[in-house]
Amino acid sequence: MKKNESTERGLPLLFQKIRLPVMDTEKIGKIIKALRKEKNMSQKDLAEKINVSSKTVSKWETGKGCPDITLLSKLSSALDLDTNMLLDGEIRKNRTDTGKMKSIRFFICPECGSDSTR
Repeated sequence: MKKNESTERGLPLLFQKIRLPVMDTEKIGKIIKALRKEKNMSQKDLAEKINVSSKTVSKWETGKGCPDITLLSKLSSALDLDTNMLLDGEIRKNRTDTGKMKSIRFFICPECGSDSTR
């Protein structure tokens, strides 16, 4: 191997200079496990839904591997999770306290009973 082709962490030098986001396998595994349990699914149940072995699901949940990109859509659907949240390694809950519902006023016409907003 030439000097300029040296590797660090098993990557060619060319790829070391390109800073791509790295998936955190442990975070992703924890999310998969938590959501699977929340849905009362066994590893086998989840594996059957996405056509992999339960051993593969176990590998993901322990952080020893990551789902293949071709499985992300099926996995996200099975766990009712946005694919980006899975890849980011964090679940962001929808905020229920946002919006302007508190400032909307409803008025009911005393004559006809229809309602409107102002």
